[in-house]
Amino acid sequence: MKSKMLIVALLLVLGIVVALPLVKFHFIKSDGGGGYLLWKNDEAYLFLYDRPFGYRLSGVEWLMEPVKEFFYAPATPVDDASHLTIVRVTPSSVGRSMEESALNLNSFTPLGGTIYSTCPGGVCKWTGAQFELVSDEEERKMGGLKQLMLNDRTEFTSTDGWSKRLIRAVGPEEAPVHGQFSIGVGNQIKIFVTEGNPTSVDLQRPGKPDERIWYYKRGTSLVSEAKYKSVFQSH
Repeated sequence: MKSKMLIVALLLVLGIVVALPLVKFHFIKSDGGGGYLLWKNDEAYLFLYDRPFGYRLSGVEWLMEPVKEFFYAPATPVDDASHLTIVRVTPSSVGRSMEESALNLNSFTPLGGTIYSTCPGGVCKWTGAQFELVSDEEERKMGGLKQLMLNDRTEFTSTDGWSKRLIRAVGPEEAPVHGQFSIGVGNQIKIFVTEGNPTSVDLQRPGKPDERIWYYKRGTSLVSEAKYKSVFQSH
Protein backbone atom coordinates (compact mmCIF):
# COMPACT_ATOMS: atom_id res chain seq x y z
CA MET A 1 0.00 0.00 0.00
CA LYS A 2 2.77 2.40 0.93
CA SER A 3 4.59 1.73 -2.34
CA LYS A 4 1.42 2.43 -4.33
CA MET A 5 0.88 5.71 -2.49
CA LEU A 6 4.50 6.64 -3.15
CA ILE A 7 4.10 5.91 -6.86
CA VAL A 8 0.91 8.01 -6.99
CA ALA A 9 2.66 10.88 -5.20
CA LEU A 10 5.63 10.71 -7.54
CA LEU A 11 3.33 10.72 -10.56
CA LEU A 12 1.49 13.75 -9.20
CA VAL A 13 4.76 15.60 -8.65
CA LEU A 14 5.94 14.64 -12.14
CA GLY A 15 2.65 15.85 -13.64
CA ILE A 16 2.95 19.17 -11.83
CA VAL A 17 6.55 19.61 -13.00
CA VAL A 18 5.54 18.88 -16.61
CA ALA A 19 2.48 21.15 -16.46
CA LEU A 20 4.08 24.17 -14.76
CA PRO A 21 5.76 25.56 -17.90
CA LEU A 22 2.51 25.12 -19.87
CA VAL A 23 -0.03 26.65 -17.49
CA LYS A 24 -0.48 30.42 -17.71
CA PHE A 25 -1.48 32.55 -14.74
CA HIS A 26 -2.94 36.03 -15.18
CA PHE A 27 -2.21 38.91 -12.81
CA ILE A 28 -3.39 42.52 -12.73
CA LYS A 29 -1.42 45.15 -10.86
CA SER A 30 -3.33 48.24 -9.74
CA ASP A 31 -0.83 50.92 -8.85
CA GLY A 32 -2.32 54.39 -8.91
CA GLY A 33 -5.93 55.48 -8.84
CA GLY A 34 -7.48 58.82 -8.08
CA GLY A 35 -8.81 61.87 -9.81
CA TYR A 36 -11.08 64.84 -9.26
CA LEU A 37 -14.38 65.68 -7.62
CA LEU A 38 -16.27 68.68 -9.02
CA TRP A 39 -19.63 69.89 -7.77
CA LYS A 40 -22.08 72.75 -8.24
CA ASN A 41 -25.61 73.33 -6.97
CA ASP A 42 -27.26 69.89 -6.83
CA GLU A 43 -24.94 67.87 -9.07
CA ALA A 44 -21.43 66.44 -8.76
CA TYR A 45 -18.93 64.86 -11.13
CA LEU A 46 -16.19 62.37 -10.38
CA PHE A 47 -13.36 61.86 -12.87
CA LEU A 48 -11.41 58.84 -11.63
CA TYR A 49 -8.37 57.19 -13.20
CA ASP A 50 -7.09 53.64 -13.25
CA ARG A 51 -4.08 52.39 -15.17
CA PRO A 52 -3.76 48.62 -14.62
CA PHE A 53 -0.77 46.56 -15.73
CA GLY A 54 -1.12 42.95 -16.85
CA TYR A 55 1.22 40.01 -16.35
CA ARG A 56 0.94 36.55 -17.90
CA LEU A 57 3.29 34.11 -16.20
CA SER A 58 3.85 30.38 -16.51
CA GLY A 59 3.84 28.32 -13.35
CA VAL A 60 7.63 28.26 -13.32
CA GLU A 61 7.85 32.03 -13.81
CA TRP A 62 5.37 32.56 -10.98
CA LEU A 63 7.36 30.39 -8.61
CA MET A 64 10.59 32.16 -9.56
CA GLU A 65 9.15 35.65 -9.21
CA PRO A 66 10.11 36.14 -5.50
CA VAL A 67 13.71 35.26 -6.38
CA LYS A 68 13.71 37.68 -9.31
CA GLU A 69 12.26 40.44 -7.15
CA PHE A 70 14.95 39.81 -4.53
CA PHE A 71 17.57 40.50 -7.22
CA TYR A 72 15.67 43.60 -8.46
CA ALA A 73 14.64 41.93 -11.72
CA PRO A 74 10.86 41.50 -11.43
CA ALA A 75 8.62 40.48 -14.29
CA THR A 76 7.69 43.24 -16.72
CA PRO A 77 4.04 43.82 -17.70
CA VAL A 78 2.92 42.56 -21.09
CA ASP A 79 -0.28 44.61 -21.17
CA ASP A 80 -1.46 47.94 -19.84
CA ALA A 81 -4.58 50.02 -20.15
CA SER A 82 -5.77 53.46 -19.20
CA HIS A 83 -9.33 53.96 -17.97
CA LEU A 84 -11.27 57.01 -16.89
CA THR A 85 -14.51 56.45 -15.01
CA ILE A 86 -16.90 59.41 -15.15
CA VAL A 87 -19.68 59.50 -12.55
CA ARG A 88 -22.42 62.13 -12.49
CA VAL A 89 -24.43 62.33 -9.28
CA THR A 90 -27.78 64.10 -8.87
CA PRO A 91 -30.48 63.78 -6.19
CA SER A 92 -32.34 61.26 -8.37
CA SER A 93 -29.65 59.28 -10.19
CA VAL A 94 -26.06 58.14 -10.55
CA GLY A 95 -24.83 58.05 -14.14
CA ARG A 96 -21.63 56.28 -15.08
CA SER A 97 -19.56 56.16 -18.26
CA MET A 98 -16.10 54.90 -19.16
CA GLU A 99 -13.37 56.32 -21.37
CA GLU A 100 -11.14 53.40 -22.37
CA SER A 101 -8.15 55.66 -22.94
CA ALA A 102 -7.57 58.40 -20.40
CA LEU A 103 -4.00 59.27 -21.39
CA ASN A 104 -4.93 62.62 -22.87
CA LEU A 105 -8.03 63.46 -20.87
CA ASN A 106 -7.11 65.58 -17.87
CA SER A 107 -7.11 69.13 -16.48
CA PHE A 108 -10.87 69.03 -15.87
CA THR A 109 -11.90 72.64 -15.52
CA PRO A 110 -15.42 74.03 -15.06
CA LEU A 111 -15.93 77.38 -16.77
CA GLY A 112 -19.42 78.78 -16.52
CA GLY A 113 -21.79 75.89 -17.03
CA THR A 114 -19.34 73.74 -19.00
CA ILE A 115 -16.60 71.29 -17.97
CA TYR A 116 -13.56 71.36 -20.25
CA SER A 117 -10.55 69.06 -20.45
CA THR A 118 -7.47 68.50 -22.53
CA CYS A 119 -7.87 65.78 -25.13
CA PRO A 120 -6.24 64.54 -28.35
CA GLY A 121 -6.38 67.42 -30.78
CA GLY A 122 -6.80 70.24 -28.28
CA VAL A 123 -9.65 71.07 -25.89
CA CYS A 124 -12.78 69.01 -25.29
CA LYS A 125 -15.99 69.73 -23.39
CA TRP A 126 -18.36 67.44 -21.55
CA THR A 127 -21.63 67.12 -23.48
CA GLY A 128 -23.48 65.08 -20.88
CA ALA A 129 -22.54 61.77 -22.47
CA GLN A 130 -18.91 62.15 -23.56
CA PHE A 131 -16.08 64.59 -24.18
CA GLU A 132 -16.09 66.18 -27.63
CA LEU A 133 -13.55 68.43 -29.32
CA VAL A 134 -14.60 72.10 -29.33
CA SER A 135 -14.35 74.45 -32.27
CA ASP A 136 -11.36 76.75 -32.67
CA GLU A 137 -13.56 79.74 -31.83
CA GLU A 138 -14.85 78.19 -28.60
CA GLU A 139 -11.33 77.17 -27.61
CA ARG A 140 -10.14 80.74 -28.12
CA LYS A 141 -13.01 82.17 -26.06
CA MET A 142 -12.47 79.87 -23.08
CA GLY A 143 -8.72 80.49 -22.97
CA GLY A 144 -7.41 77.32 -24.59
CA LEU A 145 -4.99 74.78 -23.18
CA LYS A 146 -3.19 77.43 -21.14
CA GLN A 147 -6.35 78.10 -19.14
CA LEU A 148 -6.81 74.38 -18.46
CA MET A 149 -3.22 73.85 -17.35
CA LEU A 150 -3.50 76.74 -14.90
CA ASN A 151 -6.37 74.94 -13.19
CA ASP A 152 -5.08 71.38 -13.53
CA ARG A 153 -4.37 70.61 -9.87
CA THR A 154 -5.85 73.68 -8.24
CA GLU A 155 -8.53 73.10 -5.62
CA PHE A 156 -11.10 75.81 -5.16
CA THR A 157 -14.43 76.53 -3.51
CA SER A 158 -17.36 78.38 -5.05
CA THR A 159 -15.61 79.70 -8.13
CA ASP A 160 -18.45 80.56 -10.51
CA GLY A 161 -20.48 78.24 -8.30
CA TRP A 162 -18.13 75.29 -8.78
CA SER A 163 -15.89 73.59 -6.21
CA LYS A 164 -13.09 71.11 -6.79
CA ARG A 165 -11.21 68.54 -4.69
CA LEU A 166 -8.47 66.07 -5.53
CA ILE A 167 -8.74 62.37 -4.67
CA ARG A 168 -5.74 60.04 -4.56
CA ALA A 169 -5.26 56.39 -3.69
CA VAL A 170 -2.01 56.07 -1.77
CA GLY A 171 0.48 53.41 -0.75
CA PRO A 172 2.05 52.91 2.69
CA GLU A 173 4.89 55.36 2.03
CA GLU A 174 2.70 58.11 0.52
CA ALA A 175 0.68 60.87 2.09
CA PRO A 176 -2.97 61.30 1.09
CA VAL A 177 -4.19 64.63 -0.19
CA HIS A 178 -6.90 64.92 2.45
CA GLY A 179 -7.24 61.54 4.18
CA GLN A 180 -10.98 61.73 4.75
CA PHE A 181 -13.46 64.41 3.82
CA SER A 182 -17.11 64.87 2.96
CA ILE A 183 -18.92 67.45 0.88
CA GLY A 184 -22.54 68.46 0.60
CA VAL A 185 -24.10 68.94 -2.81
CA GLY A 186 -27.21 71.06 -2.63
CA ASN A 187 -29.49 70.16 0.26
CA GLN A 188 -29.83 66.45 -0.45
CA ILE A 189 -26.52 64.83 -1.46
CA LYS A 190 -23.53 64.00 0.70
CA ILE A 191 -20.37 62.45 -0.72
CA PHE A 192 -17.84 60.81 1.59
CA VAL A 193 -14.26 60.23 0.42
CA THR A 194 -11.70 58.05 2.20
CA GLU A 195 -8.17 58.12 0.79
CA GLY A 196 -5.67 55.37 1.48
CA ASN A 197 -5.46 51.76 0.40
CA PRO A 198 -8.23 51.08 -0.32
CA THR A 199 -9.72 54.40 -1.40
CA SER A 200 -13.48 54.74 -1.59
CA VAL A 201 -16.23 57.21 -2.48
CA ASP A 202 -19.65 56.75 -0.89
CA LEU A 203 -22.92 58.50 -1.58
CA GLN A 204 -25.74 59.38 0.81
CA ARG A 205 -29.13 60.54 -0.46
CA PRO A 206 -32.40 60.94 1.49
CA GLY A 207 -34.76 58.01 1.18
CA LYS A 208 -32.12 55.78 -0.42
CA PRO A 209 -29.58 53.33 1.05
CA ASP A 210 -25.98 54.51 1.18
CA GLU A 211 -24.20 53.65 -2.08
CA ARG A 212 -20.55 52.99 -2.78
CA ILE A 213 -19.81 54.59 -6.14
CA TRP A 214 -16.05 53.99 -6.34
CA TYR A 215 -13.59 51.63 -4.73
CA TYR A 216 -9.91 51.24 -5.54
CA LYS A 217 -7.35 48.98 -3.92
CA ARG A 218 -3.71 49.06 -4.93
CA GLY A 219 -1.90 45.75 -5.27
CA THR A 220 -1.50 42.71 -7.50
CA SER A 221 -4.28 40.14 -7.92
CA LEU A 222 -4.49 36.72 -9.54
CA VAL A 223 -7.48 36.84 -11.92
CA SER A 224 -9.21 34.58 -14.39
CA GLU A 225 -8.34 34.71 -18.06
CA ALA A 226 -11.82 36.10 -18.79
CA LYS A 227 -11.36 38.91 -16.26
CA TYR A 228 -7.93 39.67 -17.68
CA LYS A 229 -9.26 39.94 -21.22
CA SER A 230 -12.11 42.19 -20.11
CA VAL A 231 -9.60 44.68 -18.64
CA PHE A 232 -7.19 44.58 -21.59
CA GLN A 233 -9.74 44.37 -24.38
CA SER A 234 -7.48 45.62 -27.17
CA HIS A 235 -4.77 43.01 -26.50
